[in-house]
Amino acid sequence: MIPPMAKYGFGQFKADVKADIAVDSRRRPKLWFLTIWTSVRFRLLLLYRLGRFLSGVKGMKLFLPYLRMRQYRLCGCEVSPRAIIGRGVLLPHPTGIIIGQGVTIEDNVTILQNVTLGHLGSGTEEDAYPVICEGVAIYAGAKIIGNVRVGKGAKIGANAVVLKDVPDGYIAVGVPAQMKAPKA
Repeated sequence: MIPPMAKYGFGQFKADVKADIAVDSRRRPKLWFLTIWTSVRFRLLLLYRLGRFLSGVKGMKLFLPYLRMRQYRLCGCEVSPRAIIGRGVLLPHPTGIIIGQGVTIEDNVTILQNVTLGHLGSGTEEDAYPVICEGVAIYAGAKIIGNVRVGKGAKIGANAVVLKDVPDGYIAVGVPAQMKAPKA
């Protein structure tokens, strides 16, 4: 279970960073220290987690604009510290990813380049942010906008525009996204 924003303390921050290192270290198990120095994915998630932690510490919100600038310079991304991102998130090519402030991403999700997770900007209830459940794969260029729930194990195709809920295990492709049942 993902902790809510107010309860993200140093212990949770430390555990999440260790889990992020473990995800990258699966590729190079004996060289885990290289993850810290060379992995853009790890550094992006580290900046996000640091921003999330500091946003709950009194007087430390002054550093959030600096962390946001570092995200842009690192790989042209914006991951809001108010988003909630679980463990085991894999960002193989993190360039151009935008994750809005109300987005919830559960554990073991894969997100490729140029993915946008955000809201409609209309000021209505549909203006809520998406919830991405465990084990989802989101391919390059996909947009998931509004009050959308993407179910466990679902796949979002490249360049799909998802505006409706995606059931568990389904595949969403196209503009606007059409749901396809998984093959049995």
